[in-house]
Amino acid sequence: EAPLNAGPGPRPLGGLRLAFRIETQCRNCWPLDEDKLVVWQEANRRLEIFQSDGARIWSDAKPVQVRCVARAKEGGLAVGGWEGSLRWFLEGRLQGHAAAGWTIGDVQPDQGEWLAGSWNGHLDTLGRAGSRRVSDVADGVCRIAVSTGDRYGVLSMSGAVAFYRADSGTRTAPLGAYSIAFAAGMLVALTDKGLITVDQNGRTSSPDRLPTRGTLRLLSCPSTEACLLIN
Repeated sequence: EAPLNAGPGPRPLGGLRLAFRIETQCRNCWPLDEDKLVVWQEANRRLEIFQSDGARIWSDAKPVQVRCVARAKEGGLAVGGWEGSLRWFLEGRLQGHAAAGWTIGDVQPDQGEWLAGSWNGHLDTLGRAGSRRVSDVADGVCRIAVSTGDRYGVLSMSGAVAFYRADSGTRTAPLGAYSIAFAAGMLVALTDKGLITVDQNGRTSSPDRLPTRGTLRLLSCPSTEACLLIN
């Protein structure tokens, strides 16, 4: 449930304050800007935009089975669905929509736009002008990692890693990787054997021994070009 109803909130605690409240039955919701929320409704599975006064100002034409959501630090939101739907938002409104034809593996912010990849191998840029095909990944897109400039990495469903500059990329053989992130300009892949770096020519390092075992993943921090290994 997403609480709503505009009004003064409690005193700030630790630098945080209540911005606004609304009331609606939903499966999830995400901040869009200072006075708007994107809400995934419980009853009809549609995405909707609510203002801080509780007014609904937009409703999707079709239901979406949300799988992944990404937010950009400069504002904006992108949503990918199990059925291949894509919605992206900026400046308090829907900016565009597309359909990849199969499940969205990942979507990430990239220089004011979005990179989205699907299990059927579509890798697209999403922006003001709509969607544009960047590349086709034969074995499907599992994860995307974005660095500064025009560099990004793609992890395929088979565990191979590709390093892209602009619209061209080099690809490794399957590494058994299951998570990727950038750290200090290097593309890092997490495998069962350890952490491996991948350079822009597709060359890989020897695996570093993992400090721990368990269910691990890499958490990227794009603003600092660092990543964390999370257990």
